[in-house]
Amino acid sequence: MTIAGVDYSWARPDPACLYKSGFRFAVRYVSYSTTGKSMTAAEVKRLTAAGLSVVTVWQQGAKDALGGFDLGAQYARDAEKMHRAVGGPSPAPIYFAVDFDAGEHQLPACYAYLRGAASVLGWSRVGVYGSVRVIRYMADKGVRSPTPTSKRFGRRTASSRTTTPRTTTSSGYRTPTLPTSKTRRTRNTPC
Repeated sequence: MTIAGVDYSWARPDPACLYKSGFRFAVRYVSYSTTGKSMTAAEVKRLTAAGLSVVTVWQQGAKDALGGFDLGAQYARDAEKMHRAVGGPSPAPIYFAVDFDAGEHQLPACYAYLRGAASVLGWSRVGVYGSVRVIRYMADKGVRSPTPTSKRFGRRTASSRTTTPRTTTSSGYRTPTLPTSKTRRTRNTPC
């Protein structure tokens, strides 16, 4: 089963239009950014009211994951606070972006970054959001991935150590843990 979702940073597409266009989740960001990239509680309410699930991704910078274990732990603490502030439930996973073309020699540092995040949140709540290469590497390390060889739209969402679809619900905030998902940047959507 494939569930279509949309990934956007600063744009704010109409949630009803997204749902009508076949999207069932929105990948949204939390970070220290004050430029409007991070999701807000009001936005989460609009998305969930339209029937969309929300996926939380931490991304401060494109190469955060090269910071290793300690940075992963620090960012996990902050990501959890921001995730909860917008209405995210505690058991929902938080995905950590590896938003660059990581070379083979950089993947161990990326894995250390995720291990740091897991030291704070636990592996059941840590996922990776990145390229097929990153997801394949993480899958070999035990971080479960969707179908990394299938056709790619934007980024793939890899849920750590999860093999079946699950939706966590709390105050209307639903975060899917999806074994197979496709995300599309908003420039490819009609909304």
